[in-house]
Amino acid sequence: MNSSSTQLPLAVLLNKAEEEIGVAVMNTGKKYSLSATFLDTALTSVGAKIKDMKVAELSEQLSAILKDKEDDTQEIKT
Repeated sequence: MNSSSTQLPLAVLLNKAEEEIGVAVMNTGKKYSLSATFLDTALTSVGAKIKDMKVAELSEQLSAILKDKEDDTQEIKT
């Protein structure tokens, strides 16, 4: 992300991303002459990959939080 985009509110960033993704999807559909059914199939697969990435991110964040709490507990005990 460039520095100018980090200054925009999250809602604006999400809206811009949604618009750009929509344009990219439509252009890809036109490029390969895909029907809406096939675009939906491709997007379902992409969506599943993104959800897997989200789960991995959340898992890493939770692990870091739990490690910090465990470290804090160890400091209190010593």
